Amino acid sequence: MFAPYLSINLLELVVVLVVILFVVRPAFALTDPAERSRALVMAGLYGVVLFLVTAQTTQYLTIDDQVFVDQIASPADRGTSQWKLGAFHSGLLILVPVARLAQGFGASPVAVAMLLKAVWFGFGAVLLLAVARQTVNLLRPEREPVAAAIFMAGVLLLLPTTNLALKTVNYDLLSVVLSIAAALAAARALREGLFPAVAVVIATLAAQEKLSASPILVLIIVAGAAMAGGDPACEPPARRAIQGLRFAAGGILASVVVSIGSMLTYALLADAPLPPGFWMSWSDALASWTWVPIRFLSGSTSFITDKASPFGVGLVSILLAGAFARLVWPVLCRLGSARSWQVAVLLALVALFGCGLVGLTTVHAWWAPFHPGNPEIVGRYFPLNGAVIHFEAATLLEHFTRHGLYSAAITLASLPTAIVATTIVGVAALFAGHWRSKIPPVILAALPFMLLMIVAAAVFNVPVAHRYFNVALLGFALLLLAVHHAWTARLSAALAFAASAVVLAGAALEATPFRPTFASFRPIWLNYTDAASAQSGGLNPSWMGWGEEVMLIGKQLEDACSRNEANAFGEGCSKVVLRPFSYHGRWLPGSKDIKIEATFQVGQDGKMTANDYYVASRLGLLQLSNIPQIPPDFVVSYRGFVQAWAWRGDRLKAAGYTVGM
Repeated sequence: MFAPYLSINLLELVVVLVVILFVVRPAFALTDPAERSRALVMAGLYGVVLFLVTAQTTQYLTIDDQVFVDQIASPADRGTSQWKLGAFHSGLLILVPVARLAQGFGASPVAVAMLLKAVWFGFGAVLLLAVARQTVNLLRPEREPVAAAIFMAGVLLLLPTTNLALKTVNYDLLSVVLSIAAALAAARALREGLFPAVAVVIATLAAQEKLSASPILVLIIVAGAAMAGGDPACEPPARRAIQGLRFAAGGILASVVVSIGSMLTYALLADAPLPPGFWMSWSDALASWTWVPIRFLSGSTSFITDKASPFGVGLVSILLAGAFARLVWPVLCRLGSARSWQVAVLLALVALFGCGLVGLTTVHAWWAPFHPGNPEIVGRYFPLNGAVIHFEAATLLEHFTRHGLYSAAITLASLPTAIVATTIVGVAALFAGHWRSKIPPVILAALPFMLLMIVAAAVFNVPVAHRYFNVALLGFALLLLAVHHAWTARLSAALAFAASAVVLAGAALEATPFRPTFASFRPIWLNYTDAASAQSGGLNPSWMGWGEEVMLIGKQLEDACSRNEANAFGEGCSKVVLRPFSYHGRWLPGSKDIKIEATFQVGQDGKMTANDYYVASRLGLLQLSNIPQIPPDFVVSYRGFVQAWAWRGDRLKAAGYTVGM
């Protein structure tokens, strides 16, 4: 450990230094001394945020991390298990070479895992910085774009969803960040009257990573078909439709070329046998948006093996949508002025905040069958991972309403208070006439997209958590930052800088108690009534754990053991066993003294002693009908909200507690 008191190791420190180089280089290139000074100060604030966020990133594996890292590191797999599911096609192109290179130099499995986490985090942090710069360029600031981009990148680092994506080796990171990068690139191209070919390439890389990005790819192709190549209003309707078809077909072709290139590259990189159906996987990016309706409406997963049918549906739909969009685009352009749309979006934004407050105070979500719900509602939906979300509603309309409010609650609970506050100030300043600048339509579109995701989640009864909204939340955060940029642009350079610095510092201070994952973040004003205990089937708008508790409890236990608190470890630390009995992750590089052994049956003879400590996260406990009712010996707590508990085996035995026996 490079700095034990800061919980950061040398590998993580190298990541910090590399990312900081990308941040400070543009600042040093500035010629105006005052502007350069402010940019460097903002870079210093960013550096503090980056340091806090990076610490302990490589020191644990979540459930997803374990699956993905082990598959990538295995010569028999190399991620083919994910590829055949239509996922992680872009991430494997980055991580498989890293794993093979490290193994070629004789790195241990633990070292490979830590290196993969470090590379993934660093790559994602640089991508977020690029997205921030894209956003600032689109806003066309008259002054200090470097400081503005660094500020935005710092805020994005602190979002719980982006933080979780950065620290988890799975398909979330690239699908989220590249989706937003593609939308911004498309906006820039369309502003110049060009078809967004580069954006299609980026969006394809995102869509072949995870199906949640596939709608972004479709929207970019359709938007290009509607707007590229001059004013569609000047064309006769028939020619307009044909042009729309041509542009849509060009977008489809570009996407297919990228997917085929990825497929061939992976075939060269992987030393594992290619999975069945591999040579049809080029269709996944364009077709995967059809999979969610198929899965939730029919329960079928035939799309995993039958690639042709979903691709045919996707192909025809995109072509028809492109032709139709170009036909109606001139009409849509006359529906309202840019300013009226901006006002409507900002009013809806405030309304969404209000719905979030209502959801946080009135709605409680549950998982059936762990907490049974109205059978007429629960029975309508196919379980996802064995569970169906419900809200103890009496009618279907009430269920949909509560689902929407719960999704709004998740959205609001994921946003730093400083960002919400500066947005409200900005909206008030707009209506007071303080600023009249126009926010680009692609950024304004983040709100309708967020609302669309909320509605879709309710219609398909998706068991929502903030990570399921990660694409929409990142875009939504950029909208809030654009509002901040708009109202502070009317201030002096020094005051605008100070306002941004205060917002970034405030967001960092608010998020710091949620280290090291930051995923369980909730605003300073929000507390939960069930913070200290878990309920069977009881969900929560904040993060509930996914395996990181093994490291977090393990460090507490090892520290207490080394100090022999209350003489509780008389037999020595080497006799202590930490036993995850639900979802569990992995501690890297591992404990110094104590042992870790997954034990899914609680109550076995010889494993319920004073040296045995059983640990479970909130997410694991809510899927049990029998939750320990005795006080825990250790907890993972974030500002009073307990995410994981650990109990000593002999105390559980005395209480008669068993699971799986």
